[in-house]
Amino acid sequence: MPGGCLYSHFYKRDSGLYLTDLEVNNRNEVALIPPTKQPPSSDAMLDPASVFALATDDQGQLHLGIPIWTLPLILPVLIPPVIALGAAADPLTDPYHALEVTRPLLFVCADHSPALNLRKRALEALSPLTDAQVRTELMHSAVFLSRSPASSSQWHHRLWIISQQELPRKTHDGAMSDIFTREHAVIARAAARKQRNYYAWTYRIRLRQALEPTLGLTSNRAQIDQVDEALVQQWLLDGHGGDSSAKVYLAWMGSR
Repeated sequence: MPGGCLYSHFYKRDSGLYLTDLEVNNRNEVALIPPTKQPPSSDAMLDPASVFALATDDQGQLHLGIPIWTLPLILPVLIPPVIALGAAADPLTDPYHALEVTRPLLFVCADHSPALNLRKRALEALSPLTDAQVRTELMHSAVFLSRSPASSSQWHHRLWIISQQELPRKTHDGAMSDIFTREHAVIARAAARKQRNYYAWTYRIRLRQALEPTLGLTSNRAQIDQVDEALVQQWLLDGHGGDSSAKVYLAWMGSR
């Protein structure tokens, strides 16, 4: 596998469930690779060579494919620890363990509400989060959204991280610009994967509303408005001109 990865994660398609490296950069997405294996016979199921297969995508990145038939084997392993921890009373005695057990399940099932609720409880138990912890959770969120770009639950979780954990200590001009540039990249990737992505563009509106009180303390509010509109206009010009959700966002900006 390529160097510089934190761990591996899954991507589910009709043809297979894919395990791919998460790189430490701004391109931490779940990659798509073609199916490489048919379900083996029952005698061959315990042979790793019959289950896993390496493949290279168009960018030359190496990925490990797992066939879709493995889902019934994976989910019964991933779900029970999440349910058991979710039944525990607050405060969680080991929030780091809760974060660890929810992560692989959310890679497979990004909309799993009990896992997301448990993850939020774990983060609340660790609050106030350090800058590194916020960055790590936002990185996980971006990968979960690349798996499920129209997940209302995932967008809500991301907004909670930013509004409750990041914004309270980010009040200077540069921080606002950095946050907005970073979030545009996440939204643009999700909107490219899912056309007319209502949830991604609604998140953008709610993010702007969450930023408003902090932007009022800075001197570059008008500049961020201009940058915001220019980014969306450029995204529409880059092959997404028919995206009505993006146009609704621009209309919302114009009505403010």
